[in-house]
Amino acid sequence: MWRPNLGTDMGAYNPASYHNGSVWPHDNAIIAAGLLRYGFVGEAQLISTALLEAAEFFRRPPP
Repeated sequence: MWRPNLGTDMGAYNPASYHNGSVWPHDNAIIAAGLLRYGFVGEAQLISTALLEAAEFFRRPPP
């Protein structure tokens, strides 16, 4: 069953769950690469930094 992304204030949110709160680093890396390609360097850096911070928080790459 498809569900939209959940916010941290929603009861089913779980940051370690694949569909109920995960970061999906592969998709975010593609987005950052596209932003860089079109000159949005600052925005790409925000995404990259957030991915690294998530990896540090989880002590592994985000789920």
